Amino acid sequence: MKEILVVITICCMLFQFDAHAVNLKRLNATPFKRSVGFIKWYMRHKNQVYRFYPIDEHPGDSTKLYKLDHRQLNKYLKYLKQAGYLSDYYLFRRKLYFIDIGATLKNIRNGTARLTTTN
Repeated sequence: MKEILVVITICCMLFQFDAHAVNLKRLNATPFKRSVGFIKWYMRHKNQVYRFYPIDEHPGDSTKLYKLDHRQLNKYLKYLKQAGYLSDYYLFRRKLYFIDIGATLKNIRNGTARLTTTN
């Protein structure tokens, strides 16, 4: 299930464009071709991608057992960038997303987390 959510999230963000991207040919392709290309790449490389997954998971049934591993986050983003389908802007936003999750998980571990809702 985690695999499907990651693919869907990334595909939704593929429409971001960055002129400084690694592979302009892939990024200049139509959104459909770019999405299909990325999904094919991802399915061939998913085991390697999960090797670098940035959320450190421990056995147990508590969010207090999860934390962000910044070294793994950088490896994860670097590996995704090498595919040539994702813009630097997307990868930057993805990094911010994980940093935000990491801060939330830290607050949960410290007992200072507050649940907020956004409209």
